[in-house]
Amino acid sequence: LGLVELGARPVEVGLRLRQLHPGRLERGLGGGQLTRVRVDLARRGLDAGARYADIELRAEPDSRSRILAAAHQSGAQVLISSHDFASTPSADQLSAVVAAMIESGADIGKIVTTASTPDDVLRVLALQREAMAARFRLCAFCMGAPGTISRLATLYLGGWMTYVALAPDQ
Repeated sequence: LGLVELGARPVEVGLRLRQLHPGRLERGLGGGQLTRVRVDLARRGLDAGARYADIELRAEPDSRSRILAAAHQSGAQVLISSHDFASTPSADQLSAVVAAMIESGADIGKIVTTASTPDDVLRVLALQREAMAARFRLCAFCMGAPGTISRLATLYLGGWMTYVALAPDQ
């Protein structure tokens, strides 16, 4: 839902509907109902003072655009994120994701993939060059053992921020 201040540092507080119960939520709610739930939860966070809204690139376009508008209206910035929990797409596919994020009106992008090899990690980190050329703030790193280093390397390569796992299996 956004970032809150914890001492002098902002901390993300997020709610990922699809990650709570993959598939179950979508089966229980029709598309319009799911959009209303997402938008309502985002608005509550923004009304509570969230400075950022994090929206999945794969979210329904109506939901994504309504949350984007609400965030910008409240003065918050929008982070559009893309997660691949199984693999790392090709360089062309990753570039297309960056382009879609920029086109969506996002202020910041976040791309997280699962690395199986060092080449996967290098492909994701190379996105920082594209983002800088487009003057687009991006956070790009990999999950999985080979991707561990990318959580720090992304910062040294111009990444806007990074995330850390709180448990060894994340």
